[in-house]
Amino acid sequence: MQETGLAGIADFDEGFADSLITTVSAEPELQLFQFEMLLESRRNPKTLSMVEGLYETYVGTVEEALSQRGLDTTGGASLAIFAALDGLMLQFLTITNPTKIRSAVIQVGKLVSGLPKSSDTAGRSAAQGPR
Repeated sequence: MQETGLAGIADFDEGFADSLITTVSAEPELQLFQFEMLLESRRNPKTLSMVEGLYETYVGTVEEALSQRGLDTTGGASLAIFAALDGLMLQFLTITNPTKIRSAVIQVGKLVSGLPKSSDTAGRSAAQGPR
């Protein structure tokens, strides 16, 4: 997870966008290999479980980061956010320039900030009372 840049997703700001692009740029072969494995899993069922595990870990990392920010992760938010980042990194590695990708990652961060607060966070805030 450290090598992917997802470790900083809890911040989801310009720094996160820069870190993600830097990380992917530093080892594009690693990122492309993961995309190749994803495609290979369609042809070779033996690789499917490995790819599923990898993607479950990625989505779990996103979910944990969102939960730490007190955001609601129900309804597939974590999967949708990871899918957006995953697709943006594929585009970055193949057809699009870093400036466009950086802007798009920051935009995903803005969408994340619009997620509702989790009910646990709302419940804790209500229980604590006004400050």
